[in-house]
Amino acid sequence: MRFRPSLDRRVYEATLYLYPPAFRREFGQEMLCDFDEAHAETWCHRGRRAMFLTHIGADLARSVVWQWWRSGLPAIAVVSAAATLLTIAVISRLWPTRAMEMPLSPADRELLGVIILAIVVILLIATTIVLTIWSAPTRSLRRRRR
Repeated sequence: MRFRPSLDRRVYEATLYLYPPAFRREFGQEMLCDFDEAHAETWCHRGRRAMFLTHIGADLARSVVWQWWRSGLPAIAVVSAAATLLTIAVISRLWPTRAMEMPLSPADRELLGVIILAIVVILLIATTIVLTIWSAPTRSLRRRRR
């Protein structure tokens, strides 16, 4: 007979994929073992089981956010978005202020909007790539110190 994990364990195992990959590789199996042990202790008590699952859910929500924050990726995203918005603000300030009168059809206006949106997205992606490459040596130094 094959061991079939409980629904609680399968849900917990799936939620471990919310953690950053490096953290999950290092601590995932240990977290599953701890969950199995604590789950086995609380399985026979209905009131404790509900409290256990509530505690596990709150801990997951808190620690997932904290581990992603420690990975540095949210900071890169915030800085890249800020750099893109700053670039767009500077370009809009430097752009000629007089109104350009071009007879645009509705289709041309939509095309112009799509082009502007594409430029913003490309700037955001380029800034993210540059900041990721720039911060890669810093992140590897942090890993060596641990």
